Amino acid sequence: MPLYLAGPALQRHPSPEGFRPLCARRPVDTRPCLRYKASVPREIQISRFRRSHLPRILEIERASFPEEAYTRAIFLELYRECEELFLVAKRSRRIVGYIVSGAGSRKADIISIAVDPEYRNMGVGKALILHAIDKLRELGAGRLELTVRTTSTAAIRLYGNLGFCPLMTIAHYYQDGGDGLRMWMRL
Repeated sequence: MPLYLAGPALQRHPSPEGFRPLCARRPVDTRPCLRYKASVPREIQISRFRRSHLPRILEIERASFPEEAYTRAIFLELYRECEELFLVAKRSRRIVGYIVSGAGSRKADIISIAVDPEYRNMGVGKALILHAIDKLRELGAGRLELTVRTTSTAAIRLYGNLGFCPLMTIAHYYQDGGDGLRMWMRL
């Protein structure tokens, strides 16, 4: 079962690299994360990103990350580098979210995920992650990681429900100095 830490356990701990393993005061359960079986709502369709989707993706990005939004150039680079793993979610033919993942020979990362604020808590993020997991398993990745703001409790809860486990905090990970929580799951 994923372990959640709050309060003092998530405080920054000085180290030369800026990393601090979670659960420093208690032993970490090293068993693989439990897999979470979830269904995708029927009204959500997942498909590969196309360049024609970019204006809508940029709208969602700016609404989700107003201070740190990726630019058009970054999304085009992600499309070139991660074409097969750049997915969009549609509801009633409207793009309502996206996910971009990158995969190496054994490990994969969720690079970015965002859902239109009007469509949050409707299963869109879950559907995107589950489709990405299926694609990454097909490609032979054995481990999936992501980084989320330590203050994004709803996102941390979603990732935990899907089987991600906390790995470490990364001090000052975000441009505004916010800390990141690194999470992982076995695929």
